[in-house]
Amino acid sequence: GLGQLSLSAVGWATGFVDFDNDSQADLWVVNGNTLQHEEDSTQLVAQRTFIFRQQAQRGFFEIAGQACPRLAEPIVGRGGAHADFDDDGKMDLAIQIHGGQPILLRNTTVDGGHWLRLRLRQEGGNTFALGATVQVRSQDRVQTAMVGADGSYLSQSPTELHFGLGDATVVDSIRILWPDGHEDVYENIPADQRIVYEHTFTPDLILREGSSPGTS
Repeated sequence: GLGQLSLSAVGWATGFVDFDNDSQADLWVVNGNTLQHEEDSTQLVAQRTFIFRQQAQRGFFEIAGQACPRLAEPIVGRGGAHADFDDDGKMDLAIQIHGGQPILLRNTTVDGGHWLRLRLRQEGGNTFALGATVQVRSQDRVQTAMVGADGSYLSQSPTELHFGLGDATVVDSIRILWPDGHEDVYENIPADQRIVYEHTFTPDLILREGSSPGTS
């Protein structure tokens, strides 16, 4: 449900994030053309921002104008990032506009689900644990995410991992595979909280796994 609507758009920033915490990742895209208006060469062509809500077994549906009247207006976007800036468990959205003031959108979803946010920290190298993989299991659903610095144009969302949990009040298990190959497992974690997990980097693990015959 994404292709046809996006054909004429020029995207500058995007991200998967669960805005309503229903355990289905949604998708936002900030668009803005690089071409000038035919009537006014001093102005670039504005385009709509997309917010695609994912519905289980049905796909993605574009709801930006319904979700926020401000997003119904075309803009010349040049960047964006998601983050929970007011720390209420709901992910918010920041949008950068070419030659204008940025837009900060606060998520006021009322009937959202439960959530969990994880921050990974590593001592001895790779402080933000970039490349770590986290698997969260709740009820009959498994979600997997990787810690990365894969932002968009002039944009970077936090390296924290946010998981929407739907109606689950407890996470059955959290499995963390650290960049050096070490694995941690935690069980029966209450929902609706922010947790920091720390690990000491062990380069010997990577050396042993990646060594070729005759090396040490």
